[in-house]
Amino acid sequence: MALVALPRTSLVLSLVLSLALGLAACGDDMVSTGAATTSTGAGSTSTAATSAGSSSEESSDGASTASAGSTSDASASASEGSTSGAPEDAAYMAYYMPGGLDRIFIRKAEKTSDLCTELVVVWPGQGGDGDLMITTPAEWGVESASISQGVVGCLELEPQASPVVDAASGAGEVLWEVTGACPPMIDVDVTLDFIAGDLPWVPVKDQLSALPLPVQGC
Repeated sequence: MALVALPRTSLVLSLVLSLALGLAACGDDMVSTGAATTSTGAGSTSTAATSAGSSSEESSDGASTASAGSTSDASASASEGSTSGAPEDAAYMAYYMPGGLDRIFIRKAEKTSDLCTELVVVWPGQGGDGDLMITTPAEWGVESASISQGVVGCLELEPQASPVVDAASGAGEVLWEVTGACPPMIDVDVTLDFIAGDLPWVPVKDQLSALPLPVQGC
């Protein structure tokens, strides 16, 4: 075959066309690669959002657990902190007995501990004698204070059951408005101290409180 020489213009056009086709092919590859990159970026964003959601759930659960724990601890502390003691179940009587020495016998029968406490004030006497520093009206004084086991007959002024333990000391007051030899009402607020020794039923302290207390025998 004989070769035909192409004109210079045709050769230039052919080269330009070939170059254009090559550039178009490269552009398609670049667009495809860019799309893939964008897709990967979107995937990363979705993963990050999922991770943030997990953190939010953990934080919410953690706060709920802490709150529940605090409430439980407070309730437990309040429950452990509360205490209760058996209330005193006591009855009182006072009896006036005239004589060469006038006396007022004050008795307390404590049913829970089964104890009978006696306090005797006398006229004439002196208040605050010895270790029984108990205030009384003028010319009256404390003659004795003691405790025994057994409330049977305590409020009937029967003799206290043996053994009878005398108070080691005491403080307080037995007061009334002096209008005659026998007061109709008295106020008793006294604490007595005892030494138990080998008698386990003897209390260290015994409180007498009756405001006011009617006096029998007047």
